[in-house]
Amino acid sequence: MERKKVDLHLIERAVLVFLHFQCVKNGLLDFEIGELQEYVGPLASNNVVELIVDELVENGSLTRTVHSNDLDEEFYFFRISTEGLSRAQSMQKSAYEKILNQITDAEAERKENETPEELGSDSKSGDETASSFDTWEPLPIEREAPEYVEAVSKSEDALKVIEGDNGYADSEPEERNHIVWAVGAGVNALKEGLITKQQVDSLLLAPLRRVVERLKKGIAVEAARAAVQAIVEWLKGLL
Repeated sequence: MERKKVDLHLIERAVLVFLHFQCVKNGLLDFEIGELQEYVGPLASNNVVELIVDELVENGSLTRTVHSNDLDEEFYFFRISTEGLSRAQSMQKSAYEKILNQITDAEAERKENETPEELGSDSKSGDETASSFDTWEPLPIEREAPEYVEAVSKSEDALKVIEGDNGYADSEPEERNHIVWAVGAGVNALKEGLITKQQVDSLLLAPLRRVVERLKKGIAVEAARAAVQAIVEWLKGLL
């Protein structure tokens, strides 16, 4: 069965509209990824929303902050930036309202078509089933695809730079060693063509983002940021 084409531009605008509306109308700023996925869920799978949020962070429309609980478990909050507010405010009123209506209508249609069994189950399970790719299945890889080649190349570059960063090794040796191990394992799995979405997240994207957040600036940060961008672009091509 042919997959329904995902309108990535619409999903991007939907995220901005939601955060702008919550900020301006309700005074709410920080949201976890699950809240954004739930809002935009009627239009796209969790994986798609996550990729779009990543891109909005990269282009400066959103900010990502790390928080930890009493168990030292880390989680992210996302907030619309000044640039993101400007982008949302620049939309025509009709376009802004159309996006709000599309999400409302899609959610109403989804609920209307749910079976009694679906209504009694976890709402997220249906969304995960409809995902463009299964989190636990190996991703389809075309080795000649420019996006794949770029993702591998940028990831390898980032690994070399992080591995050779003596300042990071001196200040945070355990964290740096873990990141080198994780990214190395992720690069190997990527090159072998046997990598899942979950592995991309845990072995590549999360460690590389940690480098950016920890070091703030420098060659390692630029290499990690470039790798994240390349990986996200490759994943978008799989949708």
